[in-house]
Amino acid sequence: MRGEEEMVQSPGVESTAYPWQGEFPVDIEGARALIGTQFPDLSLANLELLGSGWDNDVWLTDGWAFRFPRRAFGAQAIETELEVLPWLASKLPLAIPRPQLLGIPQGKYPARFYGHRKLEGEGSDTITLSGDDRGRLAGTLAGFLRALHGVEVGDSEEGPEVPLDGFRSNLRGASERALQLLASVAVESLSDAEKERIIEELTAVLPDPGEEAAVLLHGDLYSRHLLIDDGGSLAAVIDWGDLCLGERALDLAVVYSWLPPPARQGFFGEYGEVSGEVRERARRRALSNHGVSLLCYACQVGDSLLESDALRAIRGILESGP
Repeated sequence: MRGEEEMVQSPGVESTAYPWQGEFPVDIEGARALIGTQFPDLSLANLELLGSGWDNDVWLTDGWAFRFPRRAFGAQAIETELEVLPWLASKLPLAIPRPQLLGIPQGKYPARFYGHRKLEGEGSDTITLSGDDRGRLAGTLAGFLRALHGVEVGDSEEGPEVPLDGFRSNLRGASERALQLLASVAVESLSDAEKERIIEELTAVLPDPGEEAAVLLHGDLYSRHLLIDDGGSLAAVIDWGDLCLGERALDLAVVYSWLPPPARQGFFGEYGEVSGEVRERARRRALSNHGVSLLCYACQVGDSLLESDALRAIRGILESGP
């Protein structure tokens, strides 16, 4: 979910009304052809769509989740995933996808793709979690982000190359695009008072990011990418298409979009010291990307569960400051 990405069409690609509409989406017949041809030993009897987002379609079969880029950006991003995720997996306290089955362009489908073993858990946007439930996971989430942001990249010749963030830290642009979406998508679940408050928040002056060093980022951390197991524990983190080096506020947005206000201070107590400026930038990122833009996306595609989750996020963000 990248409300701050420049919405530029690739050459030869027809203009689309919304940035989440795919340029080369993979339907069930496409998935069957690509997987069946390149991995003939897998059974396709129970092939099903596991999820679809802005950049990728994910199809599940025989215990394998196949990640297919559906836009040019996703096709570029998957190259970073293929290089970095196998190296990164052993350095983190939670499970992440490990690409094992590597697919190549075929027919009219232009991108590489990969399969990984399906990870345990369900997206936290699809299950019932109370504020207390999420709050109890603040320490686990903080430990994960502390580990991720502490990974040293480029410290040896064997380490992978990770791209520097080229657009995500443009929080002003993200705010403007979120407001454009709010004006163009029919969102009936927000009151007029809430919309006015959102406009006020997203047009406020942002603090400067300062001189913080760039860290290794997930880049798009919110409810849909956090998997919760049957015991209610945070089990895995998925969808690493925005993996990059950048300002940690981009990942810390999850503190505001996912954790209830009473749990936030406990998160920072476990994660480590963070300035007020970084917290405010994280809060703005949460409101623009994983609040307003996510809500507009959910309403436009008819995802009622995600709509409810985005509403919860927005109201939690507006409830208190950083």
